Amino acid sequence: GVMIVYSSLHSSAVSRLKQTWPLVSPKSMADLELLQFVLNSGKNFKNFRKMLSEVPITEPCIPILGLFLSDYVFMDENPAKINDLINVERINLIGEKIRAFLTPQRIYPNLRSNEVLREALLTERVCDETETFNLSKLREEGGGATPPITTN
Repeated sequence: GVMIVYSSLHSSAVSRLKQTWPLVSPKSMADLELLQFVLNSGKNFKNFRKMLSEVPITEPCIPILGLFLSDYVFMDENPAKINDLINVERINLIGEKIRAFLTPQRIYPNLRSNEVLREALLTERVCDETETFNLSKLREEGGGATPPITTN
């Protein structure tokens, strides 16, 4: 999801595009800055967690699976029993975390798939890291000329 896009924009192949970044529109740069703020990993993704908690129940939302799994593993490492008694607090915390993860994923009958975008994403050629870096190097060293990318 969004973390993949965010991470790719911070890859060495993309972040090194010194001649290209100034061509990005001010609105897109503002959107990127907002994304950087929201997805900042500081204080255990505090900004993202706050934003996620403020999404109205009527709005669709996709939580970050990796963040949920990290939280779950952390909670699961707590002892299942304390002094031979079931650790009810642990069970409640895990239940709350699962509920919080599943709640935003409700079914939205009016939410429709954008078939053009879906098809474009599913058929887009994916470059590996080395190829992406080489393409970005060509772009910068070639005076900004975009090298052609062939599709499979």
